[in-house]
This record gives sequence, C-alpha cells and structure tokens, in this order.
Amino acid sequence: MGQQMERLVVLVLVTLSLVAVLFAEPSDAQPWKHYPLVLESNPLLTFPAVEGPQYQYSGDSWFLAAQVQGVTTGKNYHVITIYDRNTLFISEARLNFYQMSIFDYSTGTYGTYTDYDLPVIDIIYGDKFSAVAGSLDLAFASSAGNASWFTVRDGSGNLVPFVERIYSPGSDIYTGQPLSFTLDINMQKSPVAYGASTLRGFFEFYGQPNTLSYFQTAPEVNGSITYNGITERVTGTVGHFDRQIFPLYTGIATPTGRQHSHEWRQIHLSNGVDLAIWRQFDRVNNNTVIETTGVTTAPNGSANPQWVDGLPNDLTVEYISYSKYPRNIFITLLPPPSANMWLPSEHIVRSQALQMELRCVYINDTPAVTLPVEYYEGPATWTGTYNGENVTGIGVFESTLALYRDYELANVLYDSVSHLPDEAFVDVSHKQQTVSAVNRLRNMVSANPLQDHRIQARQYVTYTVFPLLQQLAVAPFRSKMLEIARDFNSSLSSIW
Repeated sequence: MGQQMERLVVLVLVTLSLVAVLFAEPSDAQPWKHYPLVLESNPLLTFPAVEGPQYQYSGDSWFLAAQVQGVTTGKNYHVITIYDRNTLFISEARLNFYQMSIFDYSTGTYGTYTDYDLPVIDIIYGDKFSAVAGSLDLAFASSAGNASWFTVRDGSGNLVPFVERIYSPGSDIYTGQPLSFTLDINMQKSPVAYGASTLRGFFEFYGQPNTLSYFQTAPEVNGSITYNGITERVTGTVGHFDRQIFPLYTGIATPTGRQHSHEWRQIHLSNGVDLAIWRQFDRVNNNTVIETTGVTTAPNGSANPQWVDGLPNDLTVEYISYSKYPRNIFITLLPPPSANMWLPSEHIVRSQALQMELRCVYINDTPAVTLPVEYYEGPATWTGTYNGENVTGIGVFESTLALYRDYELANVLYDSVSHLPDEAFVDVSHKQQTVSAVNRLRNMVSANPLQDHRIQARQYVTYTVFPLLQQLAVAPFRSKMLEIARDFNSSLSSIW
C-alpha cells in the first residue's frame, strides 16, 4: 500500500510539472527562443546541434545547478547534475561520468552520488553513457537508475527550444538513502558565449586552447525532489546551465588531473546580473594564474553580455578560510599525492573594472563530490557590492584547488590565522605575535627547491608556531589551526 501511494504521489508531481511546461510563456515573447540560433556569429555555437554531443571532438560536458523551493516544506534546496564524456585518444577508451547532488539550505547537509562509465566497466556491463547527436538527448544507466536529460518535443515531434526535462537518480554516499529529482525546465534568458563577443566562446582550459563554452541562466523550474526520505514538489527561477566542448582529451595537459586546477563561480545577483567567473592555476609553475581568467557578465535577459579580462591585476581573490578534503569518505579515481589536502572555502572576489566586491560563503563548508580528483561543488551565498551598489546573490562555487605542498599549506595557515576574529586570541599582542610568526614561517618555504628551507621551517613551526596556536582562546579555531599546522609539518617530509 505504501509503495502504491508513493508511486501515485510521484505520478501527480510529474503530471503537474508537465502541465507547467505545456502552458509556459510562448517562445515568440522571447525573440531569441528559436532554432536555429547562432551565438556571436560562431557557427560552432549553433543551436540545437551544440546542445548535443560533438562526436568529432574528444569531450563534452553538461552541467546544471538550480535553486528550488519545496512546495510542502518551504525548504530551499540546490540541485546539481553533471554529465561528462571523455574519449582517451581512441573511441574504445573512455572516461565518462554522471554526477548529482542535492543540498538542503535549512540544515546545511547534502547528498551526492557519482557513477563512472569506464572501459573495464563497459566490458562487464556495457556502455552506461549514451547521447544522440543533433540536440540535447542524454542518458546514463547508473547503478541508482536510468538518468536522462533531453529537450522536450511538442505533439508533432518538433523540438521545443530551450525547454528540457531532467531525471537524476542517485544513492547518497553519506547515508545510502535514495535521492533524486525530476525537473521540467523552461529557460528564461538567452544563452551566452563565454567571453561574449571578445572570446566568442573559446578559451584555454587546463592547457588546452580552443575549448568551447557557453552558459545559460534563469531556468523556470517545476518538478519533484526526493531527499532524506521526503518527496515533494519543487519550483524555482534561479540557476545556471553550462556547456563545454573539448577538442582533445580533457586531461591531455594534466595527466594526473593535478597539473592544473581551477575555480569556477556562477553568481546570480539581486540586481538581475549573472556572472560566470573562471580562474585557473598552473600547479607546476607555482600556481600561476592562467591568462584566460576573467568574468562574463550577463544582464537581465542576457542582453549585451560583456567580457572583463581579469589580468593582470583586476580580478583578485582574498581567501578567508579553507576546509580539509574528507579523505575518509571520498575516494578519488586518481591516487592522491597527499592525504592532507585543503581547498578554499569562504573568500572575497574583487574587480575594480566591475566595481565589485563579493564575499562568498558555502552553504556547506565542505561540499566534496566524488570525481577523478579532489572536487568541491556546492551552493554559496554572495554579499557585497556590484557596480558600486549593494547586492546579494546565490550561486555555485566549484574548485579543484586542493593544496598540500609545504609552501601552499603555509599560505593556508597564514590566510586562516590572519582572518580569525579578535576573540580567538588571548589579546592584541598574542594576535600580532601569531600572525607575524606564521608569516615568517611561510617565507621559509618555497616552490623553488633552492629556497625551500625545510629543516629551519620544521624547527620554527615546532618551537614557535605550535605554542602560539595552542594558546588560541576559542577551541574550534585552535583545533583547526593546529590541524593545518600539523599537516604543514607532515608536508615537510614529502617529495612532490
């Protein structure tokens, strides 16, 4: 009886979602909403073909994040799903994956699930990932159920431009409970080429030039969600769809996935402006910021999108706190270089050109997801100024900048200590001594082996830094700072 009732509830929710799509605003009210559509006079960005797989290239990625509200509970959730196709040099060798997560704003908890489509798995189970060229039509036969993502067709079998349906099932890595969402999506803003008319969608990703990308925001969402044993109808209007196409295997310039790292921010501000901010790092060259760092801005309706180059000095990030990758729960596909890796959490991003200063705070401080390398992917709130005016925002902060080398962890410790509140210290003198000592420590280590004074650093952290950190007056801060310092001390024994 219980199972029949659950099936009936899901059927009703799906029916309501379909009705919402069928009676959505007609596309002639939005002049961009038609097929074919070409972005920035770039024939490679022709819709609907670009929404589907590009089998003439080695890789595709599809990403969606949306904030939705529960009709019954009133809760805010953030849902994320990713499909990734990667061909490793020959078509028979592939590294595909499907990923989904659900975040609960009220509790800060989340559920996440990942499944891979690998050559050995293919032999046993057959291909898990499939996609039909010509339009958006994806499927993944995961262990949690058959996931799908496709453009809706009308009664005559014609594609309805920018109206999609997603079904994303999963099994929570934390609890083992089933989780899923079914969403009908009607996009309300035009797609935007990354870099707008300046880059026309092309940028360098992980050392690979001519990677192609566009994004689209403002999805009108209706559907249902199952999380933590509750199934309910959800609606929403805030979110981000992102698409990347890779000419060559994604990791061709980063064999272990860690020669390059990135930070990606998708921000939806209260003034109607959407931002896509990429920041990439050359991990072999002292984490040098890659030149295609920058911001694509999209105003209301995505009219007149603009590209703001972030280099040499305009786009900056001030890191306030970090969290440690939960190695006890998440296992990366590629073996880690260290058990102790810290990723940025709270931070401030600034741009003088945009008169922007936005503070980012994760909904969950450690939004790890299972992917080939250390990966944080989670919703965040944004507060500050844009164009000189006060704004708030919601979005997603994604990062693979997992820090573990001695000079990296010295910076993690310095950033963390210097941003502690005054009450964390015994008094003003203690704060000054501690910040000064950690600053001196980070000057003892370097990415340059000739300037990496490990013996001196080990003695200094042991006899000067540790005693100062042990005096911190607030237990949670003391515990976290000591953990970072211990991981730094351990890194002095490693060869990287």
